[in-house]
Amino acid sequence: MHLESLNFAPGISGVRLFGRLDVAGAGEIETQLLAATVAKGQPAVIDMTGVDFIASMGIGALIAVSKGLALRQCRLALYGPQPMVRVVLDNAGLGKVMSVCDTPEEALSRVRA
Repeated sequence: MHLESLNFAPGISGVRLFGRLDVAGAGEIETQLLAATVAKGQPAVIDMTGVDFIASMGIGALIAVSKGLALRQCRLALYGPQPMVRVVLDNAGLGKVMSVCDTPEEALSRVRA
């Protein structure tokens, strides 16, 4: 699992995730993910197109980002999850605490609203 920072728009943090967001993967990137999003104190968008598997630890990492941003009155949006990852996100109810979108444009509009 790895991540890279993206420049979506001024005042919005962006991250692209690659790999399996399971126990090992989440452990590898959680600190970097929090630093690239929450620590910046601005809305964030996460590109999930490169994530081919997500487990409870990965969901926990995303919730930690969402909660950290909410404390700073900022929003989080994910976009582009692969179909199997989308099913897990939907079943976990993540749409209640963050936006799960199909496109980067939709994600940007959700964090700006």
